[in-house]
Amino acid sequence: MELGKLALIFLVRLKMKKTVFPWLNNLICLGLALTLIGFSLLPGMLFPSNAGGAVSKIITERRGVWLTNVSSSVLFIPGSINRVIKQLAQLQFNTVYPVVWNRGHTFYPSELAQVITGKKQDPLLNFMGGGTDILSTIIQESHVVLNYDIEGIQIDDHFGLPVELGYDPLTVNLYKSEHGGKIPPQDPHNPQWMAWRAAKLTKFMVELANAIKTAKPGIKISLSPNSHRFSYQNYLQDWKNWVKQGLIDELVLQVYRNDSDSFKRELERTAVKFARQKIPVSVGILSGTLHKPINIKTIQQQVKIVRDCRFNGFSFFYWESLWGYLSPESPYQRRQVFRDLFDS
Repeated sequence: MELGKLALIFLVRLKMKKTVFPWLNNLICLGLALTLIGFSLLPGMLFPSNAGGAVSKIITERRGVWLTNVSSSVLFIPGSINRVIKQLAQLQFNTVYPVVWNRGHTFYPSELAQVITGKKQDPLLNFMGGGTDILSTIIQESHVVLNYDIEGIQIDDHFGLPVELGYDPLTVNLYKSEHGGKIPPQDPHNPQWMAWRAAKLTKFMVELANAIKTAKPGIKISLSPNSHRFSYQNYLQDWKNWVKQGLIDELVLQVYRNDSDSFKRELERTAVKFARQKIPVSVGILSGTLHKPINIKTIQQQVKIVRDCRFNGFSFFYWESLWGYLSPESPYQRRQVFRDLFDS
């Protein structure tokens, strides 16, 4: 669920501004308050048939979709969530990742957010929904349709520190205290300087994962990053090391590519192969954006590649472009393709 994803990004950004760790426990408490409800609609779920709710099949591959507030009205228009969950269930999707923290606001009423930010939840969401709890609606609708249990939380490609950052006084002083008074290299891409900052992020990830597991044993921590090379070079996010240390339970690799060859290459990277030996790995597929519509044939091809390579499933970014009017084909045509893909 993108719930945990962006709430935890907020945690890291707060931390990186302060740099040091004395108040880490406070941040963890804040993060847990925002993120203990996790991504929902479990894989392996029993889907009801049209005949009185009898079980028709068991789905084992991850079939997910991100519900976002960016270029999407799904969270804001009353009644939309009811329709969305129903359509996803009918087409045999089994996982949703709704955003619950973005652009400085929660997407559910939070007393803690009220104290920290002065706003109980996103102002537009609050206005459009009359103060209702959209997250509660998502959970209730999913219960009605699928009778699921909450599975975990997710963090994403922005759970990191942009490589250009780290020259604030607190970070510089911390570095100096650990390097005999030497200041950090001026080149943000200096290998040693990058490794030091990446290690700090990994240390935070260790403490955060431990705190989450302690607060709610059995909850899964999902990560949705870019390729390992890109993640490390741009955000100091050493997710291969996180997998090695057992800090994450699921990887949903974002592979937003236009052609089959480059799509396949990303799936064959060494870090991806390593992760697949340790944890379930699914693939994030771009279903389109406002300015970049993706034709349904490309989506079909990429789903086939993922299946042929025997990954654990896939998740689409994002709901609005699955079969909305942003897409090249009609909503009916696209829904039919997904129906065929999931019935096969």
